[in-house]
Parts: sequence; structure tokens; C-alpha cells
Amino acid sequence: MENEMMGATTSHCLPLRPGTTRVFYEQNTHTRVKMEARHAGQNEVYLDIAMPGGKLPRLHFKSDRPQTANLDTCVWTLLKARFDNALEFTFGPKGLELPMNLTIGTTVTAQPEQTNPATGSPVKLTLQVVTSERITVRPELGLDQENGYLTRPVLKCSAHLQDIRLGTSLLKADIWLLPGLGVVKAQGQAFGVFSILDLVEFHTPA
Repeated sequence: MENEMMGATTSHCLPLRPGTTRVFYEQNTHTRVKMEARHAGQNEVYLDIAMPGGKLPRLHFKSDRPQTANLDTCVWTLLKARFDNALEFTFGPKGLELPMNLTIGTTVTAQPEQTNPATGSPVKLTLQVVTSERITVRPELGLDQENGYLTRPVLKCSAHLQDIRLGTSLLKADIWLLPGLGVVKAQGQAFGVFSILDLVEFHTPA
């Protein structure tokens, strides 16, 4: 199974072509969360996440190629993450580059320019590809069954935003990536709020 997932390209696991949309079902609150990639400028996109209560977290990415190119072969870099109107992290001039090939054990880190607003301590973001496994996806996605089951090989990744001095986790989550669709499941806590997300709808423009 691991061989199936080796060399999966970043943009194939994280589709960011403007107009790409994903809708997730949040199990704890029984609400729907929409994620949409929007044009943000030359070679750049915003990934907006529409949460209940009007909150709109936003991730700002930049690609190494123009948007007219084949975005499935782009290297994406996370430049900035805004979690609400008051909390924003900028990942320096180089940003957090997502490697072209995601393989088990791949780890990338970045230290934002901003500090933990509660403590004034520096923070660090770590993304790691933990393993490959098979999970059952929701039938609402309309994917063809394999051997009678809606299971697919996915990459399991971890995301960790940590206060460096105190060791406190501001964000800690597991994320499951399915090549071609991106995030199909995620669970964990972000700033004290625990969520479990399952992908139920997707649209990728041609």
C-alpha cells in the first residue's frame, strides 16, 4: 500500500486551482463547512474556509508557476494563515514550502513572524506525512466502489502549531489526503475547539 502513495504530488493532494470547492460535514456540531480556493493575484490563491457563525479562516498560498500552467505540477508555498480577524501568522519571506513529492516521513517546519498572542512566545508550525492507510469515504462523494467497498489509499498527515517556550499546542490535527481530491478527513483541535470533518462534496474546475 505504501508504494501506491509514494511520490504523490503536493497539488494533486491539495488541489488549489481557483474555483475548487470542498464541503465537509462537521460531526460534533452537525454543520457543513465549505472550503474554496479563490484567485489572489499573480500565481497566488486564497483558501477560504466558511465556518458556522460567520467565521472565515483564510490560508494564503503561492505557486511556483502561473495559474495558466498545469497546477497539478506546481510547488505550493503557504505564505500566511489568518484564523480570525485578530489572529494572523505570516511565515516569513520564504513561507512554508510544501514539497513536490509527499512521502512517508516528509516533514516541513516554519516559524511565523508573529508570536503567540496569549504569551508573547514564538511559535512553530510542523507538517509531517505520518503513514499511508486505507479509509472508507462517504458514499455522497459518488466515487466508484473498489471490490464492493468505498475505501481508498490515503496519506495521513499531522499538523502542529506549538508555543516553542511552553510547549503548548495551539493547533494539533490529523489530516487524511486522497490524491486528486485533497483533504477527505480531518480531526483535531484549533485554539481549543475540537472538530471532526468528513468530505461530502467536491468540485474541481477543468
